[in-house]
Amino acid sequence: MKETGRKASSKSYMWVQLADNNVLFDYYPTRGNCEVEKLLANYDGAVMSDGYPVYDAIAIKFNFIHLACWVHARRYFIKVLDFGKNPNAQKMIDLIGQLYAVEKQIKTFKPDEVYQHRQKSSKPILDEIRRFLDEILHKTVPSGAYG
Repeated sequence: MKETGRKASSKSYMWVQLADNNVLFDYYPTRGNCEVEKLLANYDGAVMSDGYPVYDAIAIKFNFIHLACWVHARRYFIKVLDFGKNPNAQKMIDLIGQLYAVEKQIKTFKPDEVYQHRQKSSKPILDEIRRFLDEILHKTVPSGAYG
């Protein structure tokens, strides 16, 4: 990026904001609290992120909904399978895959159609994920790969 005082190999961050059909990109050299606060200080709604802990505190401070990203959650279940077969991890991957299939169906839908279709198709899958996780919660060692 050839920024003054920074190596070309330094990590930088592009923040993407979406409202209706408008996409806004903001560049910052870090992803600390100050940058996030600048972007979200006047925001009212939901933020989907990769689970970076900074967002939790800022969500509380600015009173917005913090959504998790299924791609990032799915990665942990994939890692469990690196250690061998695990029916619980595989079930979660399959359920998340069902959510992906719904999203693929609604790519061209209007916002109100997206909402209705998600309520009809995604909500039952999310309910199943919740039931499954509640069922295995106390059978899973927190310090293990699946925990």
